[in-house]
Amino acid sequence: MDWKLCRHCNKPLDKPWQKKFCSSVCNARFRSTVSDEIRYCQECGKPIERSVNLSLVAYALKQFCSVICRGKGVSKRLQAKRIVDNKCQQCGGIIQWRKHRSRKSYYALRFCSYACAHRARRSPAKEELLLAIKDVTSLRELAKKLGIDEESAQHRCYRYHLRPPRRFSPSSTETQCVGYLARHGIPVHCMPSRHPFDAVANGWRLEFKSSEHNEHSKSWSFNLHRHTKLDESQTDFYIFQFCGKILGSSFYLLFKAPMGSKVIRISIRSLLAIWAKRSQSIDVLRVPKNNETQQEETTALAMPAV
Repeated sequence: MDWKLCRHCNKPLDKPWQKKFCSSVCNARFRSTVSDEIRYCQECGKPIERSVNLSLVAYALKQFCSVICRGKGVSKRLQAKRIVDNKCQQCGGIIQWRKHRSRKSYYALRFCSYACAHRARRSPAKEELLLAIKDVTSLRELAKKLGIDEESAQHRCYRYHLRPPRRFSPSSTETQCVGYLARHGIPVHCMPSRHPFDAVANGWRLEFKSSEHNEHSKSWSFNLHRHTKLDESQTDFYIFQFCGKILGSSFYLLFKAPMGSKVIRISIRSLLAIWAKRSQSIDVLRVPKNNETQQEETTALAMPAV
């Protein structure tokens, strides 16, 4: 017996208030013809046990012996209702049927997964914008590549739910280090956050590191790594900013890369004995990098052969 048919006359139940019978007449006739004969489960075929408090009418309406059999039976009926499989409009695969879905919601689905839906909704303009974002590092470069202003480029990214390239907003350490170089008359060009170095001065690639004096360990700690990975191949100099109340004001030291260590701890004793001697003069950054390379090559050629 189908679960959407009247239990007495087998007519379809097309009204929302019709649960088991199509009318009160069928309900009364069904109750008058109820007998105490043993009923069997429609799923497993076992006899359905009748409890003491269960009436004859309720016992006659039972179709399954347990909740497990009822779930299996309802699932089979739902599977049998599918006429054809619904296919994905993007990849052509069959959309998986789930038990909690109704027949109407199943045929309303257009894609089999979020990936197919995302690919189908991509437009050529969005693909072009994605390729442009991969090749730039700032919003200014993106606007220049697209031939529009920065505000229009930002709105275009938001239109396609893409994150625009970050505008450069220097941190306090970068601002103070740039100010230190500017006071010495060295022009500095700051880089966006995606770059492996922080700034460029006369062709020299600079990394800015700052540390506060630790009162417990009596030292400064500088982290040279990024996410536990040390890559000094694209860094020429480090500028260390020493902060803390012990000195009264901050001071800066310039070191030649590579340093060869992920973390560098400097105490006051090692600062005076070792690190002060290893530091470079700020005048090194006044000479352009290309000129410095040419001077080194000329000096090497002028040296007598040994």
